Amino acid sequence: MELILDVTQLVLSVACLVALLLKHGPSKRSLRLNDLAMMAVDYAEQMGGEPSQKLAHALGAAQRLDMKDGKRDFSDAELRIVIEATVARRKV
Repeated sequence: MELILDVTQLVLSVACLVALLLKHGPSKRSLRLNDLAMMAVDYAEQMGGEPSQKLAHALGAAQRLDMKDGKRDFSDAELRIVIEATVARRKV
């Protein structure tokens, strides 16, 4: 009987942990990174040009937006990955 209670307690504990993790959602950092990428891609689309030029414009804009508070929070690689993902989502 005690084994059944222990297993039940373990299952309930795991279920509570999963519910807690799902409740919090994406971190503020990842939300900020996505916002930077969207603003940078919007800017690059306004500038026009070939896709490689737009990528360069977007990356430069994201770097400047990231420096707005005086320090860089994201690496160039992080910015480029999220910018490319944003462009790919918009093409669909």
